[in-house]
Amino acid sequence: VEIIGGFKFGAGTTSFEAENVKFNGAEKALGNAFEIAEAVDMSKIRIAGCDIFAYNKSLFYGNGTDSKIAVFDFQKNLVHGFGTGQGMIDIRKGVYDAIIVSKNTFYDGGRDFIRCDKEIAGTVAVTNNTFAACSIDAGNGLLWVRSCADATQKYNVAKNLFLNLTGDATILAKTGATVPTMNANYFFNVGPAFWNGAINQETATVGGALLE
Repeated sequence: VEIIGGFKFGAGTTSFEAENVKFNGAEKALGNAFEIAEAVDMSKIRIAGCDIFAYNKSLFYGNGTDSKIAVFDFQKNLVHGFGTGQGMIDIRKGVYDAIIVSKNTFYDGGRDFIRCDKEIAGTVAVTNNTFAACSIDAGNGLLWVRSCADATQKYNVAKNLFLNLTGDATILAKTGATVPTMNANYFFNVGPAFWNGAINQETATVGGALLE
């Protein structure tokens, strides 16, 4: 199934699940694939095994004041061909008990991989993903998370591949971001400014490596 367009969740929406669906942004003519623009109370948003491509702004835009989402679960998806209008996962309002991003591939375009503003997320887990040629010279870096003050317990980035992130201004995380617990992440072919922010190379490569 292929959907050209997106979903905007409104008041009364209690959950959303999509699996094995193509979401097409019409060569960046469309902004967001999934969006919360008003107060919702949702038990889960689950997107799995989907191919999501060619949107100009966000894969997911959470901008609903007073929204409550128990679990945002994003696994085993392909995300590619995005513009730089907003972060790929861009969460500015609401409360999210858990944000899980695992076993996905993000490539070709995009701005921040994840933006999550202060006092929003209970926990954030970014694990077993591949990031290739994305977060290109725009925005605040791949990991612009400012929630989860107790990062040792609540914000983990582990077992990811970061490849060909070569823009002159592409960084892992701008100064001011929460520094996550990082383990077994591998980096290859990153740009000259990549480590010039909140997360330095030593922290990022614990249990992993900068590959030659």
